[in-house]
Amino acid sequence: MPRWLAEALRRPFRPLATAALVALAPKCMVCVLAYAGIGALLGIRSPEICGAASGPRTPWETLPTAIGVALGIIAVFAVVRSRRSSSRGRRTCP
Repeated sequence: MPRWLAEALRRPFRPLATAALVALAPKCMVCVLAYAGIGALLGIRSPEICGAASGPRTPWETLPTAIGVALGIIAVFAVVRSRRSSSRGRRTCP
């Protein structure tokens, strides 16, 4: 593939990639906690220092993490909804 064609195909995706990174970046402490909970729930972790097996031994060990993620997502939606409803009530003077 010619270099100019590759650059022409790549150029429109640069702003989209930047926008996606900004959109996914955590903006508040609730988002950070939700991301941490989702990461723990999905199994993004390293082996234990003592050599023990990492990860849950029973399915019930992931329940607190799942509850935390659910509460974090509910809190984010509640904050977004309250901001939308408060911004609709504002009126500007002509």
